[in-house]
Amino acid sequence: MTAVASTSGQRWRVRDVVLLAPKIVLTGLLVLAIGDMVVGVFLRYVVVAITDRLDLDPINFFWVEEVGEYSLAWLTMIGAGIGIAERAHFTLHIVTHRLPLNRPAGDPCGNPCADRRVLGRSPSGTAFSWRS
Repeated sequence: MTAVASTSGQRWRVRDVVLLAPKIVLTGLLVLAIGDMVVGVFLRYVVVAITDRLDLDPINFFWVEEVGEYSLAWLTMIGAGIGIAERAHFTLHIVTHRLPLNRPAGDPCGNPCADRRVLGRSPSGTAFSWRS
């Protein structure tokens, strides 16, 4: 599910832009985290050495660690959301192959494979759904 307009001149839909927005934010957070790390290294090893050498007041760069932590935390959460939306997370097929794919009639849930994976990650779901 990519949000790229086709070459036939098709216009971007609002849905496509909404689906692309988290990826743009994720890219910005990644650039911010990398830039923050570079600035932190520069301030710690270059600017501190210069201020010590010239006997100047030290520069406070406590914010570098905070910006890095927050950007990496948001990067993880938004990236996990994108992974769920695109079904890009990996699954371990150790237990899930033993779970039933049969669904009761009239069950409104969608994909039985997704339910099978969720049950495979849940110990109680595995205990109640185990087939022999």
